[in-house]
Amino acid sequence: MADQSTFSPNEQELLAPYEEALARAQAAGDTLQEAEVLNNLGNAQLMVGNPKAAQEHFLRALELWRTLDDPATEATLLTNLGILHLLENNLPEALTYYEQALAQWKTLEDETGQAETLTYLGGLHARLGEREQAMDRYEAALALWKSLEDESGQAEALTAIANVYQGLGNIDEALERYEQALSLWKILNDDAGQAEVYTHMGALYEDIEEEPLALKQYEQALLLWRRVGDPVGEAEMLHSIGFVYEMTEKPQRALKYYKQALAIWRDLKNRREEADLHESLGSVYMNMGKPRDALKQYNQALAIWRAMQDRVGEATTLGTLGSLYSELEKPDEALRHYEQAMTLWQQLEDRGHEADILLMMGNLHEEQEQHRQALPFYKNSLAAWREAGEPLGEAAALSALGMLYQSMGRGRQALGYLRQALPLFAEGQDLWSELFLSVSIGMLLADSNQFAAALPYLERAVALGTVLGNPEVESDRELLEMVRGLARQSGQLRRKS
Repeated sequence: MADQSTFSPNEQELLAPYEEALARAQAAGDTLQEAEVLNNLGNAQLMVGNPKAAQEHFLRALELWRTLDDPATEATLLTNLGILHLLENNLPEALTYYEQALAQWKTLEDETGQAETLTYLGGLHARLGEREQAMDRYEAALALWKSLEDESGQAEALTAIANVYQGLGNIDEALERYEQALSLWKILNDDAGQAEVYTHMGALYEDIEEEPLALKQYEQALLLWRRVGDPVGEAEMLHSIGFVYEMTEKPQRALKYYKQALAIWRDLKNRREEADLHESLGSVYMNMGKPRDALKQYNQALAIWRAMQDRVGEATTLGTLGSLYSELEKPDEALRHYEQAMTLWQQLEDRGHEADILLMMGNLHEEQEQHRQALPFYKNSLAAWREAGEPLGEAAALSALGMLYQSMGRGRQALGYLRQALPLFAEGQDLWSELFLSVSIGMLLADSNQFAAALPYLERAVALGTVLGNPEVESDRELLEMVRGLARQSGQLRRKS
């Protein structure tokens, strides 16, 4: 049993009736009552954020229900244990409990229990990135909901299936399922269900950069959330609409929606969402060229993360502030914030974010022409990216080292690093970086009179520039022809007969 001294007065007030009922049932030797109270107490422990105590009570209840030979309640408890482990991110354990619950519902020939558990299993497989298994579970759930003529269950399953198709990039299939789900919610006059689907459709259109269509869906969802009086849904939609306006370079509209969302999260006392909104506002102000307003917003976010003892949020915002101070040409302030961020990422053992901060610290020193000071930061960043297994991060560090050595007049070392970075950018489909490095390598080789060796890189740059619509493509083409001519003049390239 959990130590009650660890709970706040309000939490103790919630738990006390269950604890008293449990004591009475145990004293009376009433196994059925004890099992029911243990299940209710487990749910109450979840509500107060004590999953370990919840698990203890669910397991004790499960033992009792098995002695009472009540398979339906046993299946419900197995499902509860699956949900609990899912909340704790213990995915293999959650899978085990869900599978046991599903087997129990099948034995009982309970189609509703099967459909609900299949939906949970689909969500679990989706979280594991196992999209085919997720689709199989959702399709099985949909078939059962159809058999039961349960339209809300069908709509939820169709939405889940659409989410999987969206993740697979099958946009037409996803939209078809969303439309089917939307039709069912309309038949049921369920505004909240419709709002959920409009939200998903908005996100889909946003993903494929169809911003006007995304806005249309989000605005429909916003109207519905307001109609049902759901402030959480309303705030989320206001944030989403603001983000679309930010991405389409309409900062005043973005600010309007972000501020409305912020006011709602403050009323709801949701500190995490409040911090996120301050960061969104900071981003807009920075893009508008209003650094003082941006600093104010980011510092408010930082204060909230620290009050919440959220080290990930704190470290992220410190890194953002470092970049902001760097743009404001306040290197000492930038360095101070970067160092604080790096300390936190090291404590969190997050090598990827640590590598990113090291890269930015190297950039800061290089911008001040402190080349020797920049070098160890770039090298440490490279090591961290490799340890984190992030090839594009590794490519960024290699590229930074190459360009730094080029600035220092050390062409051979520069070429070595840039040639390592190039295939990583190509494999990662970062075509603009591949283009930039192809030109850089070609020019370095040409500068060292290796004209023929430079040609493949410059040819690749022109090809990429043509595909990407690079405005400098004609300059690159002229450079290519000039180097080709020098290769012929020097005898490195023979004229075609």
